[in-house]
Parts: sequence; structure tokens; C-alpha cells
Amino acid sequence: MYVRRQSKLSKFSSKKWIPHKYQLRAIAKGITHKYLAYFLDPGLGKTSIILQLFKILKANDHVKAILVVAPLRPCYLVWPKEVRKWKNFSNISITVLHDEWKVPKNISIKQKHDIYVINPEGLPWLLKQLKGKRKVNWPFDMLVVDESTKFKNMSSGRFKNIKWMLGAFKRRYILTGTPIPNGLRNIQGQMCIVDQGESFGTKKSYFYHDYFKRIGRPEWNNWVPKDKQCEIAIYKKVAKFTMRMKATDYLELPEKIINPIVIKLPRKAQKYYDEMEADLFTLVEQDELNAATSGVASMKCHQIANGCVYKDVDPLLPKPKTKEFVLIHEQKLNALEDLIEELDGKPLLIGYNFKHDLIQLKKRFKGIKVIEGNMTQTSKIESDWNKGKIPLLAAYPGSNALGLNLQECGQDVCFYSLIHNYEDYDQFILRVLRQGNDSKYVRVHQIIAENTIDEAILMSLNAKERKQNTFLDAIKRYAKTKSS
Repeated sequence: MYVRRQSKLSKFSSKKWIPHKYQLRAIAKGITHKYLAYFLDPGLGKTSIILQLFKILKANDHVKAILVVAPLRPCYLVWPKEVRKWKNFSNISITVLHDEWKVPKNISIKQKHDIYVINPEGLPWLLKQLKGKRKVNWPFDMLVVDESTKFKNMSSGRFKNIKWMLGAFKRRYILTGTPIPNGLRNIQGQMCIVDQGESFGTKKSYFYHDYFKRIGRPEWNNWVPKDKQCEIAIYKKVAKFTMRMKATDYLELPEKIINPIVIKLPRKAQKYYDEMEADLFTLVEQDELNAATSGVASMKCHQIANGCVYKDVDPLLPKPKTKEFVLIHEQKLNALEDLIEELDGKPLLIGYNFKHDLIQLKKRFKGIKVIEGNMTQTSKIESDWNKGKIPLLAAYPGSNALGLNLQECGQDVCFYSLIHNYEDYDQFILRVLRQGNDSKYVRVHQIIAENTIDEAILMSLNAKERKQNTFLDAIKRYAKTKSS
């Protein structure tokens, strides 16, 4: 965990933030509701909504300061920038309680600010700082959890850390556009932050028992609602504490066009793939590849479909610093090269999955830029991309699906490798497909290996998208019914 203290920000903009009508509605609901889930699509200005809400609440002595818990990139690339961006917020003091590299020995939270921003991994440190203090004496009394799906797992350490703190906050708000990326089970932890368990309790086992049934083998951990009544009951309970806004209802956004690029594996690569899938074993040249379980085999099949596979590591030998891999084929690289030639210099954002994917991308495309973690570097890349200076940009969706605004230049996103997590998949596309992109359309290119796990992943992503849309539409409908 890394933490730091940051002084009051300067260099504020002279531009004034003028809220849209839908933003005024969101602010008004935040004033009248102390506990609220803002399920707002990216691009609707949720950060500015919270900043203005805070200004109003503080001016009326309802709160003194905010604790914002957010993923690392929004901590650095969204919240401080939004404060600097608008003249309205120039009197707000913000500090980021997180450092990329080290923990200063003299760190404290005694310095007074209006907003304290920290990422979930910093919560154990923060709890130590607050230990022994009466909750009424904490420096903040309003909680905002940005991208609340990071707390969807009630068994996780990060959820347990924040759960202990909830009672200290007069007001609690969560923000996300993708509340159930992998199914309705994801909602309990997030709603518990809002209502402290009023909707679905604080025990995961009870929630599952009341609303879900298991299907398939126990190891699959696949749960679905018991029946339609249980599903509707979840919708209604969530709607009570929710404000839902869909970007397409308020903004003119580019049309999303899906472009599947299907490749066929070479005969030898398909043989390796089929053997691994059926027998959990294959021999690539002189290297034996084994899979202890079907899950491991699935991962190796995914790698083979991409073009490379990691070698097995002998458990009796010292663990190597870098994993060695075997090149199987270059069909996806060839397909990507054809796409780049077709775009003829137009910017392309590329999502990859495995480290060997990135190595191969760097090897084939010499000028490619990569977002790899450093916040200063990321901010520079974001700026250069939006100025049209970067034709090829690669990023790992799992850590770069949030906090990046790449909409000012480019209309093409390519998944070199599809990913299982729908939230990361959708949010990665929304780095480009958002307000500020003046293109008529944004194309999402999916490089898919025929007769491989790629096809199953795509089917899963499409199914998760349908479930999420059904959920969001339902809670919006039930919220209207309640208020009418």
C-alpha cells in the first residue's frame, strides 16, 4: 500500500462549469437522498456532479469533507483534474492519499482538505491512521466510492476494510456505469456500502440462499435467480436507492459498430489447441505442456489461440524472473497488420491480454506506444493521443479500462485478445466512445480465432451485456414507478 500527502492544487481554469438539466436532477437527488447509487454511463459528468453536490452540502453545513475511494487511475487522472478544470471548484482543496513508489515515514491525514482521494489498496493504511479516533472526529463525513464494482465481492479484504468504516459517514454515494458486469450476484456488496445491508443483508450466504440457485457443477460457481419473482425483487430493492442515467438519453454519441475479424489457426496450431482442450496435454516441438485442471487448460487454449503459450515451470527449479513462452503462430498479428494498413494512419487503440501478446505487438509494430502503469507517462500519452500524435496505442483493459479519456482523437478500438470480464471490455471501449468524440461511429474490431475459446468468450460477453442492460432498464423503470 502506498500513500502520500499532496498540497492544495493550483493552476485552476477560468472556465465555468454549467450543468446540464440531467446533471441538476442528479445533484438534486443527491441532496434529498443521503444514501444513493449513481448508475451513470461514462460521459455524463459524474465527477462534476459529485463536486457540485459537495459544494452545496458543505455550504449548508451538512458535511465537512469527502473521502473518495477510487481505482488508481481515476485517483490521479480524473478527480484532481476535474477540480482544476472548472472555475466553480477553485476553492476546493483536494489531496491524493496515495503514492506510486513509496510510503513517506511522516505521512498523516491531519492536514485539512475538502476531498481526500485514496484507492482501495490504501484502505488498510488509512484504517491505521484512524485507529483510536472517535468516528465523529474523522476528517471526512461523506463517502464516495467511484467504480463501486471493485467492492462487489463481500468476501474480499477491500470490502471488509470499507465495511468497518461505513457507520462514520453521514452520506454515502457509489458511482458506476456497469453495476453487474458478471451477474446479479455482484450487486450485494455495492448496495451494502449504500444502505449498510438494508436491501440484501451483510452475509453473502444469506443473500445467495434467499435469491439464487446453483446450476451445473459446484466448481463452476454458477448461480442464477431462483425464479422471475426473485429477480424482480432484486430490481425493486436496488431501485429504491438508485439513480440511473443512460448516456444515449442525454448525449449524442457515435454509433458503435462491431467488426469481427475471424482468423483460422494453421493446421499445426489447431492440433496443439485440440489436444490441450481434449487431453489437457500437448507437445509443442520439444516442450511438454500440461494442464492440471480444465481451467488451466482453458487459459492455455486462450494463449494458443492468440499465438503463444507459456512454458510449464518445473516446481523443483527456482522460479524464473520472466516466463518463457513458445511461439505457435502469427495469424492474429497478420490480421492486425492488415487492419492497420486499412486504417491508413488513423489512430487505433489495441487491447491485449497476456504479456507475451504485448511482446509480440512490440516486436511486429516498432512505433507502438504502450500504457504500462506510470501515472506521469500515462498522462502524457493521453494528451498526445488526443492531439493525434499516436497512431498505435496498446493497453491492458484489466488495468486501463478506467480513468482514461481518449475520445478527442480516433474512432477505432481493437481487441487483439478478447477478455472474460465484461466490465473491463465495455469500459475499454468507452475510453473512446464517449462525449467529446465527434465521429459518426466508433468501430470495435474483434480478432477471433475460429473454432477456439475466442468464440465462447464472445458469446459470454454478449450474454453479460444483455443481462446488464435488462437490470439497468428494470431499476430505472421501478424507480419511476416508486416516484409516481
